[in-house]
Amino acid sequence: MPPIIFPAGYRVAMGYKEGDKDRVNVFYVRQVDETEPALSAIADAFDTHDASFGAALRTAGTTLNTITVTDVRTALQSQHVKAISPPRPGTNASNPLPGNVTSTASWRGLFTGRKFRGRSYMVDTPTDSITGNETITGLRQGQIASWGQALILACEAAFLVLGIGSKVDGVIHDIKTVVVEQVLDSMRRRLPKRGS
Repeated sequence: MPPIIFPAGYRVAMGYKEGDKDRVNVFYVRQVDETEPALSAIADAFDTHDASFGAALRTAGTTLNTITVTDVRTALQSQHVKAISPPRPGTNASNPLPGNVTSTASWRGLFTGRKFRGRSYMVDTPTDSITGNETITGLRQGQIASWGQALILACEAAFLVLGIGSKVDGVIHDIKTVVVEQVLDSMRRRLPKRGS
């Protein structure tokens, strides 16, 4: 299968470990002008953001281990892998829910439609962040929203635009905001009436 190419685009894979299980969150960014950012600088921007905002969303048993940045502008697909040493654990003191139970951040662009929105699944969900109604607490919802908005701003500060990589038209569409729903989700299957 040929590689997916996005003009002016870069793929960022955040590699986590929850015990012996791998977790990965993938993001796309694009450059804002003709200046080509160093792959290492992109990794550094995501690393700094995780240290400030991401670690607080994880429990101590889940660590950030690597950040892999891939240049997806051409078929060459050069990469930079930043090892997080030592791996960075989460700072939430409670226990995690089972790995398939998660909360989500829904990324939104300027227009409606699937190619203008994306979704990030939180890599673990602390037990102290849920209610008896299978929803996340308002505090957790606000923390995820702050994490998402901060990531948008961190990319802007690095002269990048956080975006949604659409395989339909081969374009990275700009993300403008993030919406955090309170209902718990599942990474194994879509729950009824979700994502519509």
